[in-house]
Amino acid sequence: MRALQEIAASRANQERIQADLVASRETNEELRRSNEELRRDLQNPTDEHEEEDQEPTTPPKEFPTPFS
Repeated sequence: MRALQEIAASRANQERIQADLVASRETNEELRRSNEELRRDLQNPTDEHEEEDQEPTTPPKEFPTPFS
């Protein structure tokens, strides 16, 4: 009886490991695609990104200083 319980526990553990492996592969693939996009953007910057960087930003709010 104990052997059957150990086999069932082992199978459940193997299934959990397999599910973790599949999830890990999916995450790795998503990261790989994201890295490729970032590399592509760094190698071929577009005018769109340059314009975003050059847009005027709003100045930060001025807060009254308590010791003025």
